[in-house]
Amino acid sequence: MKKWINLVICFLLVSSFMLVGKGCSPRKDNTNLNDKENGKSSGENNDETLREDDSEHYEIKIGLWDWREEAGEDAIAEILHEKFNITIVPVNLSWGDYIEKLNVGAATGELPDMFAHPGYSQTDTRATFHKWVKEGVLRALPEDYEKYPSLAYIMKDYDFFQLDGKHYFIPRTAWRPENRMKSTAMWVRKDWMENVGVTEYPGDLESLYDLLKAFTYNDPDLNGQDDTFGITSWGIEIMVYSAFQRDLEEWVYEDGQWIPAHISKRIPEALEYLRKLYKEKILDQDIFTASGEAMVDKFISSKAGAIAMQGEAYHFKEQIVDKMQSMYPELGGMKVIDVLPLPAGPYGDPVIGNNYNHWSGTLFGAQVDDGKMDRMLELFDYLLSEEGLELGRFGIEGEHFKKEGEKYVSLLPIDDTTGLPQQLSLLYPTAAIKTLATWDVDGRWYESSMPRECVDLEKKVIRQNQPYLSQFDPRIKYMSTPAKNALFLDELFNEMRAKAIMEDVDIHEIFYAFVEKALEEKGGNQALAEVNEKAKELGIKPPKE
Repeated sequence: MKKWINLVICFLLVSSFMLVGKGCSPRKDNTNLNDKENGKSSGENNDETLREDDSEHYEIKIGLWDWREEAGEDAIAEILHEKFNITIVPVNLSWGDYIEKLNVGAATGELPDMFAHPGYSQTDTRATFHKWVKEGVLRALPEDYEKYPSLAYIMKDYDFFQLDGKHYFIPRTAWRPENRMKSTAMWVRKDWMENVGVTEYPGDLESLYDLLKAFTYNDPDLNGQDDTFGITSWGIEIMVYSAFQRDLEEWVYEDGQWIPAHISKRIPEALEYLRKLYKEKILDQDIFTASGEAMVDKFISSKAGAIAMQGEAYHFKEQIVDKMQSMYPELGGMKVIDVLPLPAGPYGDPVIGNNYNHWSGTLFGAQVDDGKMDRMLELFDYLLSEEGLELGRFGIEGEHFKKEGEKYVSLLPIDDTTGLPQQLSLLYPTAAIKTLATWDVDGRWYESSMPRECVDLEKKVIRQNQPYLSQFDPRIKYMSTPAKNALFLDELFNEMRAKAIMEDVDIHEIFYAFVEKALEEKGGNQALAEVNEKAKELGIKPPKE
């Protein structure tokens, strides 16, 4: 009976790939709604089509998360249909079961033509990706990207993703390459800095400690009460580890071998620094129990002088600025906030991971022929171009938006609940296709609702973080071996580090007990053996220690 039920489930999952949206046929007239190449703005007619009438028409099945109803049939779709002589056939991948759907599709030969997938990005899908390449389930990208300049601009940073000299994976970038960073920032009350007499900040762990201690004990809000502390949010841990040139998402070379950064001998030093902050009540005493929202509230209500969190303008605006201006307008909002650089540590400058400009990516089914592959890459290249990004972000000029300098002012209907223009992808679902190519975090800089001050602070975070993007070898991080793929240390590490910071224990003793358990019980020894052996096979040279 159980076997029969499994067969039925398998059939239903396969059927979900076949029961896709109707798509939309290409226009029959010669109107081009978005032809900047010929000097016309969006919405103007053009006497020439972009393709010869006899070019082959393709139906392209695109697997993407949460395609909305009418995707492939709206005004955005019509522009793409006409520009590339294609019909977009949406294949809906829900967040809850998309991995299972794609696994079944790969097993039955029913994968979409192009589709979203974590690929290299997640340890639990990395092995599957390698398996699909080996089994011929995926179509490789061409070796030459000359025809696709926007795609080439992205792929130039990802040579290490090749398997057997070929690319099978296009990373879905967060920022344009020139803006890439690991999104970690320390937002600080600059009025408090003035109040405690800090006019210069050297940017090392010692000066950070002195500043945060002053926020705790020197009455930075000038109210005469002992009611403040230095910093809140778990993000402070990331910044402290980086000061010791360790990033827990990386493997590092130490004592003659590659190891997970979790078990680096520098970690106890970082934990001792964090314990010092905690014991002196400089660090939020609820750091391990409070919600993210509660920690934000402590910052905006003048309880904490700093908060370590994401560095993007839209996070900063929505979580900090908007709330502060609404709840505590007397503070002055943007006027009292700045961002501090990552602190240096005992080994020199901080180090953070260098390959965090993507999560997930796009894969291509092996059934795709040369002509369709070329057309899909032309589409993908367009989505990454300035014209394509503008279409996906804001729609059609004069119809969905107008420009005021660098700002894009939405002409879409106002949402009664928020009082803001409705999202383009809610009204024109095909606009979501932009996320097939990029998360487009820095695209939010151009929204009319985004204050220039927030954008300037994100750019400051980028300038501060980029010099410290690491020299960790990405081939080690994204390497796939059986034991490495099965090695998950976060839960065990988090249990250890909470005790190390909060309790009166010997940090070195409990750390090395954690290392022993990680190596002997969690499969670490086998993972180290596999990774170091494969590193030698690939000719990966160790960095200078």
